Amino acid sequence: MISAELLDHAILAAGRAGTAGNDPYVDPHRKAAARITHHREDSLECSFAYECPAVPNGERVACASGVCQVTACVSPWKPDHGGHACVLPLLSDTTQARGRAGPPATISRSYGLCSLPHLEACPVDANKLLQPQGKHEDERFSTRDLLVMGGFACIDTSRSLTSCGGCSTTGPGRDCTKIRHADGRRVLAGVATLLVAVFVLLPFAQNPGRLINRHPYSNRDGLAWELSPDHCASIGLFEDRNRADFWTVEALSAPSPRLVVRPKNDTAAGCPSLAHAMFSVWIGWAAETRLVAAPPTQGPMGVYTFSSFPPPVTSASSRGTITARFRVRLEFGYYPGGDTGQPCGAHECLPEHLEHVGIKFSGQEILDRLGSRPSLILDVASPPALAPPRVCSSLDPLPLSYRPGHDLFAFVDSTGHPCNIRRVGDQLPYSPRLRWIHFQGDSNSRYLVFELAKMLGLTASITHVETQHSNLPTTAVFHDGTGTGVVLVFRWVFLEHWDTDVDFLARVQLTSLRAFLESIPFPRSTKWPSTFLHPGLRPTDLFISFGSHAQRLSRSGFQAAVDRLRPGLARCSRLSRSTYFLLTAAAEPLDIPERFVGDELMRNNRIIDVQNDVARHFIREHFPGADIVDFFTLTRTIPRSLRLDSVHFMPDVYRVQADLIWTAIIAADERHCPP
Repeated sequence: MISAELLDHAILAAGRAGTAGNDPYVDPHRKAAARITHHREDSLECSFAYECPAVPNGERVACASGVCQVTACVSPWKPDHGGHACVLPLLSDTTQARGRAGPPATISRSYGLCSLPHLEACPVDANKLLQPQGKHEDERFSTRDLLVMGGFACIDTSRSLTSCGGCSTTGPGRDCTKIRHADGRRVLAGVATLLVAVFVLLPFAQNPGRLINRHPYSNRDGLAWELSPDHCASIGLFEDRNRADFWTVEALSAPSPRLVVRPKNDTAAGCPSLAHAMFSVWIGWAAETRLVAAPPTQGPMGVYTFSSFPPPVTSASSRGTITARFRVRLEFGYYPGGDTGQPCGAHECLPEHLEHVGIKFSGQEILDRLGSRPSLILDVASPPALAPPRVCSSLDPLPLSYRPGHDLFAFVDSTGHPCNIRRVGDQLPYSPRLRWIHFQGDSNSRYLVFELAKMLGLTASITHVETQHSNLPTTAVFHDGTGTGVVLVFRWVFLEHWDTDVDFLARVQLTSLRAFLESIPFPRSTKWPSTFLHPGLRPTDLFISFGSHAQRLSRSGFQAAVDRLRPGLARCSRLSRSTYFLLTAAAEPLDIPERFVGDELMRNNRIIDVQNDVARHFIREHFPGADIVDFFTLTRTIPRSLRLDSVHFMPDVYRVQADLIWTAIIAADERHCPP
């Protein structure tokens, strides 16, 4: 279903949409590109491949010489001559026959630009190439140029409310949301035209909700709805399940404490269409917050019960009867396949396809019927205290609580006891003359390395940037200038596109530090300490992160991607004394900028959690000696105030991650060199 709002922000083919010159997104990588492209509305300039927008039917999009290029398309589509779009060979040169002045009367074909044959390519409202009446015939654009250059959306006009029966921007279609007495989603007065649009929108909905005067659940206009006998097929139900005010949460203490999330309208309980909702729950104690990780039970369908709550971590508040307060967030009112990480049947799930079946991210908080957060009185029995708390024996999984105003986090080991982590600078059991700590990852790994370098006092640094359009380093080397101690290296390598991932990994030289430094085009004037050039110096510690740029990969797609990387990862791991894998950190879909339309449908924490689970099993099967560090649980627990943007964090978070890195290094050293 494509709403008016989604139409305004629809996927624009070939990246010809207006760029975000005033984009509020604070991700410095994307902002660097935005500074370059703000002067052109049709710019395809880029710094990295992930800045390039998705192209319908595009199999691979790359950033070549600072410009987004389509390098491969799904058969039978092929890249056009400019490398900006995927087109069908027979349609690649098709243009509309010239006719009378003004916009074309109808655009009934996709012109090779839409991924499915039943979709029509409709100009968006902001398309500035829609000609006014009377424009000279010779100055008119062909239909395909109008679409590609001005921006378009691929719409199923047999189902769309905003383009019902054709493209509303060019005349033949009608925007049903503008019909009098309609709010765009429901029938308010039985207007025949709107009824037709509604029935076309969801053919399987035989009877939309009917208007009554009183009901516990009301829409935003104060009008109430009663669900018809076949209420589970109501249009209002399909729309409103994605809104937090459709749901309510109840805290029940008898016969046992539990939290129940259910529809406000009791008659909706049991509807199969409500059986695929997804929620996030946090439990707050006196001075700490924990994520409720245990999944809910469901029964009847659409009624979700949370009954397993983690206890407080800090010993001072973990005894006796305690009041717990809850925060419940609706992630998706409908997300089939989310639990398995397979919301579509392919390796890669396209946002426009997920939107088409009614999947929409919410991110809104659910309150009880009084408009408050629920609370429960829980009887908490803490485990016997250990004095002093020992060091955490495992870093995956790593349960914890967030404690504002303290050390930020309190950790729990696998036995349920509080545990401590090491601090950067603690004595390492293994102290070679020069320790090479190497990180391979994306921007989060880069920020972590930069913070770790500060904490270690590594003031000498040199960086390299692979693209001319950014000052953000893709390689960085930190040391103290003496040629001893720690040399800290970051290399920009992560999982994004299958073929390029393999190529990037193959170019990483870890046979020696000298070979690595010579593989990067640092300035010729660079003077390295003589110990760096010893031919036998290999990485002491190798940290690998798959990153968060494979956001469109389903479980099967992510599995296929890591399987392709296995030979290269094995080569790198064999060259290192110790290998560690960093699980991908949590994201905040609410902070994804609007120009990345639909990213939140796959770049959400349910999918990230599933991808981490795939990575976890992959690592344990093929790299049994490697350590895993759980960054996901830590970043899933923090408030938005500790986030820099949707995927990056404030320095305090990176400092805690650096302590976890140091904890992992000490644990690996102790295994290699037991006391």
